[in-house]
Amino acid sequence: MDNLLSILIIEDEEEICTRFKTIIDNTNGLYVVATTKSSNEGFHFLKEYLPNVVILDLELHKGAGSGIDFLKNLSQCNIFPKPYILVTTNNLSPLTYKYIREMGCDFIMSKYETDYSEQKAVDFILTMKEVILHHQTTLSHSQNIPKAESPNSKKNRLHRIITAHLNQVGINPKLLGYKYLTDAIILYIQNPDTKLSSEIAKKHNKSSMSIERAMANAINKAWESSDIDDLEKYYTARIDILRGSPTIMEFVSYYADMIKSENVL
Repeated sequence: MDNLLSILIIEDEEEICTRFKTIIDNTNGLYVVATTKSSNEGFHFLKEYLPNVVILDLELHKGAGSGIDFLKNLSQCNIFPKPYILVTTNNLSPLTYKYIREMGCDFIMSKYETDYSEQKAVDFILTMKEVILHHQTTLSHSQNIPKAESPNSKKNRLHRIITAHLNQVGINPKLLGYKYLTDAIILYIQNPDTKLSSEIAKKHNKSSMSIERAMANAINKAWESSDIDDLEKYYTARIDILRGSPTIMEFVSYYADMIKSENVL
């Protein structure tokens, strides 16, 4: 099953940003969570969407801030694990390169390279995809958790763990019910007696019925379209043969109990 890699784009050239988004939208296994030309807004999107990868333009002359501002904020925040940072830049300064690597940049692509293109950058990310996902999932499940982990960092880590589990059965962030199921699993972990649909409805300003419908549709779609071998491997709870897929509560409690049993809380 093709797990998805989420990407945040911080780029001040509108045409470049559009090309990136078009290429990624047409590439299996990748999707864009947000685009911006502001380093501050990019950092906000980082905390909100927890992307696996950030494509970061270093000099945001037509936007606000800079890639260095973004990297500074990233280095000072407690996001665990941190995203893979691909910097694209016209800057050729070895001193600048050294500094941004120290600040957390993983790879640098110079826009002055004769064969540079947005397609080449996306192809590079696609090549690195499984390595990035494996590394971040391993860290998320690792018991080597920072001793001073903040509540926000713990929430971020839980989101990554849940995303990895849901991807395995074909429920990915492109589905409307994904974020509601993620919320439901976290709420159930915190308190199994919580009225899940009501609490999630309040958070997203939706009706309880629409929340339940979206979650049920996401589960049913996965059981209709995913490989049966993957479903049997990754979802081992008993399912009513007549129904053919788990109920919302069966699904949520299964993953909440699994995550608690993994000793990652």
